[in-house]
Amino acid sequence: MKTGDATLSTHDLVFTHQVQIKGLHIGAPASAAPDLYRSLLAEIEALIADGVYPPGTPQVHPPAEGAAVLRELESGRARGKHALDPWR
Repeated sequence: MKTGDATLSTHDLVFTHQVQIKGLHIGAPASAAPDLYRSLLAEIEALIADGVYPPGTPQVHPPAEGAAVLRELESGRARGKHALDPWR
């Protein structure tokens, strides 16, 4: 099923809007580096306990809304966590 052309590409995000996206699969170091994993979890738990990093559910947007979300972030109007879901 064809859903149409994307209105915002990875190329646009990287070269036009100069967005950098970083991620961490928190479970990846669990078996490869268990001490690092435990240290990471302890740091995250401390940040949550101190209210620095409150857990929450991001607002999920379809990729077509990516440009609008970026404009909100740039203007300072966006609040909370935001994510683009390529399957929406």
